[in-house]
Parts: sequence; C-alpha cells; structure tokens
Amino acid sequence: MRLSMNFTRRTIGRIVPVLMFCLLAGLPAQAQFETAAVLGTVRDQAGAVLQGARVTLRNTATGITATATTDANGDYSFPSVKIGVYRVSAELQGFSVGAVEQVNVTVEARQRVDITLQVGATTEVV
Repeated sequence: MRLSMNFTRRTIGRIVPVLMFCLLAGLPAQAQFETAAVLGTVRDQAGAVLQGARVTLRNTATGITATATTDANGDYSFPSVKIGVYRVSAELQGFSVGAVEQVNVTVEARQRVDITLQVGATTEVV
C-alpha cells in the first residue's frame, strides 16, 4: 500500500504542473482581440465643439456602418471596431458634411479622428 501511495503522489506531482502549463499557455491567445477604438471630437471652423453631430463610421471593404452622436464636449467614440480601413463622417444641421477617408484601424489601437465642419448646406461634402 505504501508503494502505491508514493507512486500516486509522484504521478500527480508530475501531471499537475503539466496540466497547469497547458491551461495557462492558452490564456494570452484568448485575451487578444482583433478590435480597436475610433474616437474623436467634432468642431466647427472656429474650433468650437459641436454637440449632437451624427458621426458615421463605414468600413470601406464591407460597407458596414455604425453611428454615434457627439456629447456636450463634441466627443464621440466607437469602442469596439474591427480592424480595417474606414471612412469617418460627421453631419449636423447647418453645416456641410465633413469626412475623413482611408482611416486605417489596427489591432488594439485607439485611433483618434477629429473632424471639422464648415458652415454650409447639409448636402455639401467637405
């Protein structure tokens, strides 16, 4: 019986560290996501922040869009964006549409895209 218990302890003592290594080795791969954040501020040509502007993020490869509205500080945020190339546009009544083309979003980046809107007809694109 003593030989059997000693053998079992040695076996478990060898197996447990191997199992722990296998479990922990997979964690970093699961923690990485292929997403990023796109954020910025919308201002008028004088530099004043614009609250209530509608900001559209469009993936140029897929055409998928997301929208956000600027807050009291003129800020907007898209916190979980798949990597790719995007067009970011903003519009607000009384201003021309402002857009930034070819925004390259990379893994885990916080891509800042500030947009300035010009006073004008809403059908104009700057």
